[in-house]
Amino acid sequence: MDSRKKNTAFTLIELIVVIVVLAILATIAFLSFSSQSASARDSTRLADMSNIAKWLSVFNAVSGKYPAPNDSITISASWTALRVQGYAWAKVLNMIKLSEWWKDPLDSGVFYTYSTNAAQSKFQLLWFLEDWSNTALSLNPFQP
Repeated sequence: MDSRKKNTAFTLIELIVVIVVLAILATIAFLSFSSQSASARDSTRLADMSNIAKWLSVFNAVSGKYPAPNDSITISASWTALRVQGYAWAKVLNMIKLSEWWKDPLDSGVFYTYSTNAAQSKFQLLWFLEDWSNTALSLNPFQP
């Protein structure tokens, strides 16, 4: 009769190898997900800019000028005012009849920057993308 028992269990080395492999797979999955999230936020920013530009054009067609930015500062040379720059929000969005939910998707406390020339006959929108190699840029309506 054989009195030896067979112990069937994983060794410590095998367990460590499995944990390391799972950690590597989790890291790869997390990095892949975070890059997709950045791409989605960039697409949201571009869609917001397109919508704001359209509504500003409608506002200009109705009133003959673009609305002045919120919390604006005047950028001027010694002889003339060049631009008025600020944020495109509470007052501007109310004037063009849009809700205030158009903020940066990553940091909801940050508004997009909006400026007009001194005569309020031209406007400029400013936003920052997380990934400038994003393929959504090829859909940018502001590119010539």
